[in-house]
Amino acid sequence: VYEKLFSSVIEYMEKIIQAYKIQDGPLAVQMFYDGNEVVINEATLRLFGNGDHRIAFYLSGLKIEQILIEYSMGRGYSKSLISKLENYNPRDTTILAQIQLYGKEGYIKEIDGVSTIKEMPNVSNIELYYQQGECIRNKGLKRETIGMVFFKVDR
Repeated sequence: VYEKLFSSVIEYMEKIIQAYKIQDGPLAVQMFYDGNEVVINEATLRLFGNGDHRIAFYLSGLKIEQILIEYSMGRGYSKSLISKLENYNPRDTTILAQIQLYGKEGYIKEIDGVSTIKEMPNVSNIELYYQQGECIRNKGLKRETIGMVFFKVDR
């Protein structure tokens, strides 16, 4: 199943590369697997929002933003980045999931439970974007992302 899935992803990527006439550089593709097939949700030449680029970093140490910046500045790639790309394994079976933490507009009275979450099995990283006492100002939405919790599981 995994090899079939992987070849399907490669096939989609090749079609996207041909359609956009991409010759070099990073390509970010958000895909879902529904148990039967791969479904492309979004293909783009930029960083995804919602921390998707962080998933690549937490899994492999690859910083997608570094790849984009180095390529777009015409500098070529640094030796450290080339080393990370060469050691990257696209067939890694580790699963990393993220849960977004939302807050409503207003001042943060307290942030509770972070230490308890850190102790949960498979929690690999917690990112908090606000601190106690800060004001959340929603930018046109009814909620604002105030942090993310990343879970890492080996299959």
